[in-house]
Amino acid sequence: MDIKNLLTPYSENGRTIEGQIKWLLSKGIPQEHVDKAILAVYDEVDRGRVFKDGTELDHELLRVAKGHHEKDVSQKASDLEAFFNRFKDKWAEEMQAQARPTRWQLLKAFFRGRL
Repeated sequence: MDIKNLLTPYSENGRTIEGQIKWLLSKGIPQEHVDKAILAVYDEVDRGRVFKDGTELDHELLRVAKGHHEKDVSQKASDLEAFFNRFKDKWAEEMQAQARPTRWQLLKAFFRGRL
């Protein structure tokens, strides 16, 4: 897949793949999601999809990139929530198991006959 050839019909106003990447990154989308969007959209163009103009192509790239980003963020949020729930359930037990008595507590226990 030659992206520069696929972009040729949409190269009005000096549009380049490099410029599209910079534009998507400036919208706050991480590089990995930009890459996925470019591969997905240009694969559709390679298979015959036609856009009205370069602006429509850019907006499709943005829509697909945001979709990848939102999907990834929601997955990370659910993973974090699951981790927090596991942590919350076992935190008190682990802290009690790891807690060592202080010297003062040991001394009191000794004089009370508990040691």
